[in-house]
Amino acid sequence: MKRFFALIFGSFLLLGCSAEPVSNEPVADQPEMADIQFEVPTQPIESPFLVEGEARGTWFFEGVLPVYLEDEQGNVLAYGSATSTESWMTEDFIPFLVTLEFEPGLAEEGTLIFEKENPSGLPENAGMIKVPVEFK
Repeated sequence: MKRFFALIFGSFLLLGCSAEPVSNEPVADQPEMADIQFEVPTQPIESPFLVEGEARGTWFFEGVLPVYLEDEQGNVLAYGSATSTESWMTEDFIPFLVTLEFEPGLAEEGTLIFEKENPSGLPENAGMIKVPVEFK
């Protein structure tokens, strides 16, 4: 539990430490974070929100990687399928992109979630990365 709060705190520090986006670096200390890289939004986001980055091919299935945007209550504001722009049948990094359209309502903060595509349904093949965001 301490590690979970340390990760959340570390993510907030990372988001607040610079006015410039972080380029091509892992966005937190989550174990799977080395598998996905993208520019961390350092300022509040608005719709439509374009997410571009790279993920290891093992996070995709049929070239798709699920991405969610939730508000601080855990309500899903947007869902998108990040699509690989190159062959996903590799363990190397491949580029992806997804545009999320959302209406945050009164929410000021939320979470961007990358979910490892897991057609097997086996827990050992699952993975998820959560990154805190702010809304305009």
